[in-house]
Amino acid sequence: MSLLEQITKDMKQALEAHDKVRTGVLRMLLSEFNYAMEADKKDARLDDEQAFRVLRAYLKGLNANFDSYPDGDERTAIAGQIRIVESYLKDEEEHS
Repeated sequence: MSLLEQITKDMKQALEAHDKVRTGVLRMLLSEFNYAMEADKKDARLDDEQAFRVLRAYLKGLNANFDSYPDGDERTAIAGQIRIVESYLKDEEEHS
């Protein structure tokens, strides 16, 4: 199963479980994937290498946001989002 397929499947499960945080993060990732596919007009599909590149870029943005907030609820929320994205990056070696 490709990374894109896995995230799509996981988002559906998060929706069914009413996990708003996970659903939101996975929707954002799918949106980033769609944007990357549109930017690369020659290929209407992302391979895993491209998808992991998008994940790393998204994580970089989350880390920048995390560093810009002092301790508090917003920082805690971003830390949770970071953990979700990192959980997919752990599988990068499997897909390579």
